[in-house]
Amino acid sequence: MELENQEERCVLKLMKKVYIINSHVPGSAQSKLVMYNQIRALMIEKGLPSFYITINPVDVYDPLVKFLAGSEIDLDDLKPNDIPD
Repeated sequence: MELENQEERCVLKLMKKVYIINSHVPGSAQSKLVMYNQIRALMIEKGLPSFYITINPVDVYDPLVKFLAGSEIDLDDLKPNDIPD
């Protein structure tokens, strides 16, 4: 019986190490959980956000979204098809 407990402790220790390593892999479930926990901590510390924005994949070409993201936009250099309808 003691052997099983020792094996379980070893497996648990190994799983913790795998979790720690996997939390640094971008896009992994553990890295998403780390980001989720960071967001929750910010909401607890600072309060709920008063402004929400959802970015769609097509929006990466939208000049307004680029401006909101902090990119430098030259309004004189915009082409007519760069401006959304």
